[in-house]
Amino acid sequence: MAPNKSDLESLSEQFYKANASSNIEAMLELYELGNASSQMVGFIRTAIEFEIGIPINRISFEPLTGAPEETIDFTHQGVTYGSSLEPRYRMIVSYSNDHASVSKFTIGKNANKDWRIVTAVPIKP
Repeated sequence: MAPNKSDLESLSEQFYKANASSNIEAMLELYELGNASSQMVGFIRTAIEFEIGIPINRISFEPLTGAPEETIDFTHQGVTYGSSLEPRYRMIVSYSNDHASVSKFTIGKNANKDWRIVTAVPIKP
């Protein structure tokens, strides 16, 4: 089922706004962190610091294909990780910089029916 276009536009607008404000906390709010470890949140925060404030050229969305790399499923130091949300779409952010950088994010809908960026969270055995 295709998403409501205005739902995706809302996430896009929130991303543009958080990026333009250079507010890392506002950008973190777009991630579904669930029970992510403080280390994982730190990794995400560091990644945001590298990209926040770079002018955005365009944000687009595409459905996932079902490829294995579209899901989170790994074990690290004895802890099994999975997706904080069911992955549903890919958000592609094209930046307006000298390198024409592109970032890709997997997104899903949370319990409030808001689109959020999927993160790795520990899965209970």
